[in-house]
Amino acid sequence: IRPYAPNGIAYPMVVFNDGSGSRLYSLQYFADLSGSPEENHVRRWNGTSWSAPLGIAASLIVTAGSPPPQLLATTTTSYPATAVVSQWVAGVFSQLTPTGDTTGSITSVALQEEGTGFSVFFTGLQKAGGVVLNGSIGRWNGSSVLAANQGLQGQGTKVVQVLDGTSRAIYAIVGATGEIARWNGTSWTAVGSPIGAEIRTVALLDMGSGPRLYAAGAGVFRWNGQFWASLSGPSGVNAIEVFNSALYVGGAFNTVAGVTYRNLAKWNGTGWSVVGTANAIGVNGPVHALRTLFGKLHIAGDFT
Repeated sequence: IRPYAPNGIAYPMVVFNDGSGSRLYSLQYFADLSGSPEENHVRRWNGTSWSAPLGIAASLIVTAGSPPPQLLATTTTSYPATAVVSQWVAGVFSQLTPTGDTTGSITSVALQEEGTGFSVFFTGLQKAGGVVLNGSIGRWNGSSVLAANQGLQGQGTKVVQVLDGTSRAIYAIVGATGEIARWNGTSWTAVGSPIGAEIRTVALLDMGSGPRLYAAGAGVFRWNGQFWASLSGPSGVNAIEVFNSALYVGGAFNTVAGVTYRNLAKWNGTGWSVVGTANAIGVNGPVHALRTLFGKLHIAGDFT
């Protein structure tokens, strides 16, 4: 496990191909050489070195599927109070969503093709474009903001986009109850009953026997077509990824069933095992993101 961040803390990572090949994009928290305050800078890893800062963002998202994936960033400022979603176009981030009469911080974003355009789904804002959302799901259709909590039992706390076959699918999470639902074009359709545990992320992953839907947070769960089955994994999971036909999870946890794991764990389809060696198990701080690129598993978080 090698720390790639040259300085600062590496936060969520995404893999994106802008036409010149797949690259790892990461948020790294530090002050730049101009002496500006510490902020989350976007940087790109080409397999050997990091780029100069490409911009400032609160989070990074890559849309899944066809048409070509897009790199999105969210930005929140206090003075003036704004929160926007921007798209990486021709080497710069261009604003997608409005800033007027907007308060709060964007916590998740997903993009969905609809008709001749697309909608931007997001969570976290108290108000967007004058529409009161109270932190739940909002939807920007290119001209206005709409509340988009239809069909959920609770208030959505996160939206996640996955590639389902050849098309994009958006899932909503009601974090506290573990309710998970899929957007059907007009509302959310439940994927089984609420798990009954806090869920922080959802991913469609293939361990070699076909894609399966996984959910993780206060435990790790897999959708079997009828219900969410527990994999008896760690609690406090922030990220999940498949690498070399095994499921890796990262977060803030120290043990699984009494065994020391230190923020990383691996599931081979039948049981859990540690990541690392007997003298170097896991990492010494929370993991925020996991991504596979260049034949390696990349790990981002607050560790040394």
